[in-house]
Amino acid sequence: GSPFFSKAVRELLRNPDDAALGAAVRQRLEVICEAYRYRDAVLANADGRVLLSVKQDPHLLAPEAQQTIEDALKNNRIVFGDFYRCSLCGGVHIDVAAPLTDDDGRHVAVVIFRIDPEAELYPLIQSWPVASETAETLIVKKEGDHVLFLNELRHKKGTALALAIPLSRTDIAAVRAVGTEEGFIEAKDYRGVEVLADFHPIPGSPWVMIAKVDKDEILAELRYHAGVAVLFALLLIMLSGAAIGFLFVRRQKSMYHDLYAAEKQASEAKDEFLTTLQSIADAVITTDTQGRVRYMNPVAEALTGWTTSESLGRPLSEVFHILHEKTGQPIQNPVEAALETGSIVALGNETVLISKHGQQRPIADSAAPIKDETGVIIGVVLVFRDQTERRAAQNALVQSKELAERYLDISAQIVLSLDAAGKIVMINNSGCQLLGYQREELLGKDWFQTCLSEADRPRIREAFDRLMKGEEEVVTSFENPVVRKDGSERVILWHNAILKDEQGQPTGTLSSGEDITDRKKAEEEIRRARQDWEDIFQAISHPTIIIDTEHSILNANRAILKAAGMSLDALRGMKCYEIFHTSAAPPPMCPARLLVETGTTTTVEMEMEALGGYFLVSCTPVLDNEGKIAKIIHIATDITDRKRMEDEREALRAQLVQAQKMEAVGTLAGGLAHDFNNILQVTLGYAEILLMDKAFPDAYRTHIKMISESSRRGSDLAKRLLVFSRKTKVELRPIDLNQCVMDARKLLERTIPKMISIELFLEDDLPSILGDPTELEQVLVNLAINARDAMPDGGRLTFETRRILLDEEYARTHYGCTPGQYVLLAVSDTGVGMDKATLNRIYEPFFTTKESGKGTGLGLSVVYGIIKQHGARIGCYSEVGKGTTFKIYFPAADAPVKQTVSEEAPVVGGTETILLVDDEPAIRDLGARLLTNAGYEVLLASNGKEALDIYRAHRDRIALVILDLIMPEMGGKQCMKELLAMNESLKIVVTSGHSANGVSEEALNLGAKDFIQKPFELRRVLRQVRAVLDAPSA
Repeated sequence: GSPFFSKAVRELLRNPDDAALGAAVRQRLEVICEAYRYRDAVLANADGRVLLSVKQDPHLLAPEAQQTIEDALKNNRIVFGDFYRCSLCGGVHIDVAAPLTDDDGRHVAVVIFRIDPEAELYPLIQSWPVASETAETLIVKKEGDHVLFLNELRHKKGTALALAIPLSRTDIAAVRAVGTEEGFIEAKDYRGVEVLADFHPIPGSPWVMIAKVDKDEILAELRYHAGVAVLFALLLIMLSGAAIGFLFVRRQKSMYHDLYAAEKQASEAKDEFLTTLQSIADAVITTDTQGRVRYMNPVAEALTGWTTSESLGRPLSEVFHILHEKTGQPIQNPVEAALETGSIVALGNETVLISKHGQQRPIADSAAPIKDETGVIIGVVLVFRDQTERRAAQNALVQSKELAERYLDISAQIVLSLDAAGKIVMINNSGCQLLGYQREELLGKDWFQTCLSEADRPRIREAFDRLMKGEEEVVTSFENPVVRKDGSERVILWHNAILKDEQGQPTGTLSSGEDITDRKKAEEEIRRARQDWEDIFQAISHPTIIIDTEHSILNANRAILKAAGMSLDALRGMKCYEIFHTSAAPPPMCPARLLVETGTTTTVEMEMEALGGYFLVSCTPVLDNEGKIAKIIHIATDITDRKRMEDEREALRAQLVQAQKMEAVGTLAGGLAHDFNNILQVTLGYAEILLMDKAFPDAYRTHIKMISESSRRGSDLAKRLLVFSRKTKVELRPIDLNQCVMDARKLLERTIPKMISIELFLEDDLPSILGDPTELEQVLVNLAINARDAMPDGGRLTFETRRILLDEEYARTHYGCTPGQYVLLAVSDTGVGMDKATLNRIYEPFFTTKESGKGTGLGLSVVYGIIKQHGARIGCYSEVGKGTTFKIYFPAADAPVKQTVSEEAPVVGGTETILLVDDEPAIRDLGARLLTNAGYEVLLASNGKEALDIYRAHRDRIALVILDLIMPEMGGKQCMKELLAMNESLKIVVTSGHSANGVSEEALNLGAKDFIQKPFELRRVLRQVRAVLDAPSA
């Protein structure tokens, strides 16, 4: 059947409530019923439950129909059922059941086409071509120990599937018909009447067809000729119903002989010649040599309408008046032609005899000369036969042929028949329309030359020739393209049968063909779409698989095959977690499991050990027609690099936060140190003035020295804070780091306990660095002291130096680092180590893990500040119980190391006028006393505005301005700008509790001649003042 109809039925089974689909299926069945004259068509599922029918009859399937359905399903083929009387509607039916299967070959439905024998079969077998009072045709079958009559009988009503005669009644024709006999017999019929009957089995069925007529009607002398006609009708019926023509002809000849013998016995008074003439079925007229009638047999009398007595002596043309059937023109008298030629003359098949009464009959005739013993023509015998019945039979055959051709023509499929030479002998309208030809253009043409392409022709023609030679079995189904008249091609699916003669030799083929061009195109589009999908699926760069809801792998792309190192056949059927996680069960956050639970697309970030990285796994559902999850698309996007970058960004963020925190703490520490230095400046300054005063009592000098020493320690603490906050100025010059380490070792060997060994691993030819030896010594000592405190029971302290290259990858992951050559200083101990929480705070000022009174918490803060001032990087690596390593990276300088020797200038005073500007009264007073004692004249100002006013008033006297940078109202920086605007050669020295960095360094760049850091030593201040005054003006 049609694959599209089968598909529609399967869709209807899945969606039984789809009214539109049901209507389409019913319409298709209606077309089939109308084309093949079925009474009804029923669609049922595999269990026999009715889904729909054309007639919409509520009583669709009687129990009797179930056996036909079961046979069709069991044998998986179309089954032609038996006659049965429906227990629901009472009618007689024949059912044809055709099973329908799905793509996997499973039965899903059955189509039952119902034939109504009362409308389609009984009228055919009950129709006789001539009038007869007793003749009829029967269909019977053997059922158990009875013979069952399947059709309604002429002489008895209500017999179909109801009348049954026991097989023991061997005198009954129907009983003998279902036995072993076959052919023409004399017996009794169901009425007990003697009949002449002919019967033959109907091929492919359990049925037997019987044609019979009462014996009395056949043998009755007065109805003899009608009996012959009845026998002829019997012959036609059996030819059309059971195909036994030749056998019946032999039976008929035997019957003629029997009838002749009976007639001879009944009328021995008539001479043998007359009896013979009168006994035959043909009409006979004899004439003399003049063409005058001498004798007519009864058949001739009946056909011409003339009696023998009326016709004797008349010219044959008056009695035997013939015309051409189509033209109506007179035809030459055959007797005249026989006399002229002296031989047998036959008329054509288009001759019409006009009887005396004007009745027309088609006849076939011939005339032969009658010769005596010497060969002289003494007359003519004309023999002719009424062709009315034969014409009727021929017309019936023509009509049957035309009906068959109409059936073929209404078929949607091509029906084609070829002879053994490959020429077209039959093709239906569908074939002509598809090929674009008129039927006359195709009949008799070579099929292979006309309708096949040059490429396909040799191959198919060769196979056909082998088939015709019997060298090859017929291929019942195959497909190939055919060429239409316009040159286009269509693809045809052929179903073939071989035709053979009586000897079993091939005479040709009969084929039905279905145009599957559109289906092939659709299949190709589907194949191409599938291939496109597969290409896209395989082109996905991310490892992608398709799994079912049980995690079994159904398909996988190249990316996952490459990553897993396995073939698709090896992967298919495995569980996805076996591949990705090498586990026996899904992981807790399995996205496929979550998808099955939620029904929505799920994305999870997870590590896949088998693929060696972190992946963003997305699972998307693929739903079936019922909206259920049929498959899952599992895509794993490699985010290992992104994860690493995120970790790096997090590390950089942490470094940045740490740097910002240290910067904020440094700013706070710097501010505290500045204020602290202002306080210490007063205390230390006045202590030094008292100690410089020789008149000061010696009894108090010890106390003053203690005040001065404590002030210096406070100043040292402030300096450490300034170092941490990078508020002090360092003098960087090329130095040898190895030398610094060796110098520090000498100092440490005197201070570090002997149970701690000091080891050096110094690389030769180490590049120089830009550094301050004093500051670096402080770094080494502070780190060594921390290491000592971490090893109370002894251990090993290691110093290591080496050249190292920090590349862009390292710089990218370390905030503030520039790629290039560096010199590494590593200081390691084998002490107690630190945890992560401690590591995060080690550089904070005043943070310490030591007991109270055993540390200020500024050691590593100072180290951090000095390292940053050197433009270097510091990192700490520690593990509890294993020790700590500090790694410091100094930019390599590769400049020669210079040795410097410092000389201290003597303290000298002067008489110049100096303007001292500071917002702290105590510092102004201290400075004024210090400078006045040195011989200088001092003018005082408490802020920038006051300083400008004083300078305007005494600019000619003022030789130097000592200016504090951090003041309210107007700061020192702004004040200096305005002073220099008034006198660009004015000598200015700036002071601050901060170092010479930041604002102070900016002031020096703007024109300040020197910088004095608070708290200052009096002698140093006097030296700096004298040096600036003595320096030449710019």
